[in-house]
Amino acid sequence: MTTAAAVQPTLIFQAEEILTRRRFEVHAITGKNARYEVRIDGTVEHTIVASRAWKREQREAIEWAEHELGWKDVTGQPNIGPLAEIVIAPKAISPRRFGQMVTLWAEIAREKGYAETAERLLALGRAHAEIWASLGREAFDREMARLQEERCEQEEGFDIAAREKVTYY
Repeated sequence: MTTAAAVQPTLIFQAEEILTRRRFEVHAITGKNARYEVRIDGTVEHTIVASRAWKREQREAIEWAEHELGWKDVTGQPNIGPLAEIVIAPKAISPRRFGQMVTLWAEIAREKGYAETAERLLALGRAHAEIWASLGREAFDREMARLQEERCEQEEGFDIAAREKVTYY
């Protein structure tokens, strides 16, 4: 006797409304009753039966969710009216990348000979990273690349100095 395995829904779209914090998800359900479910805060609000035209049906389910979010109007055109007065902030810098810049700046400063304590170097690195983060993600990424390049050049200098010592001994 065999039992049917539980069908696991596959998440294909996810968004969250900014003001109300409602969570929108579109799931693909496979198996005998294949369908697309649009869920709002975990509750199934809309279902589209899947057939051989699955791409069109998947697109319809996502469009339905986008319409409910207020992203698109009835004709499918972007609806920017309610968002016109909201300033869209640039993508935030991840805490991991922020921390990498702090420690990278502190390491470079230490190798340049700054006679500061480790805590002071990290505080200066944090201030440096905050300035670049306030300028946006693109500026932050450019500065991070510059710091990484500078650190690589420092390490190359260490390698050359080490080889010279080995050669003389």
